[in-house]
Amino acid sequence: MEFVNGYYYDSEIKRLRQHQKNKNILIELTKTENKVIELMVEKAPLVKIEDFENIIWKGKAFSKDTLRNMISKIRLKTCYELIRNHSSVGYSLNTEL
Repeated sequence: MEFVNGYYYDSEIKRLRQHQKNKNILIELTKTENKVIELMVEKAPLVKIEDFENIIWKGKAFSKDTLRNMISKIRLKTCYELIRNHSSVGYSLNTEL
């Protein structure tokens, strides 16, 4: 699955990569950041906030701020445009090339 700015999800290793000048760069994400991306790929086009809470945080301390911070960290490591916010509903990966 391909996203904006040359990012794509490598389903074989379940990691995010980026095409960059004839190279495929592996994006270094934490375990939880990687789970967030994986969930967005699996549940495309939109993942509801409750899905993040129930599937990734599974009873651990969770708030919308927790999720916002995680999304922000992923955006810092990739690009802002990679993840779209659907106000008060959830998030999706931007597939507009």
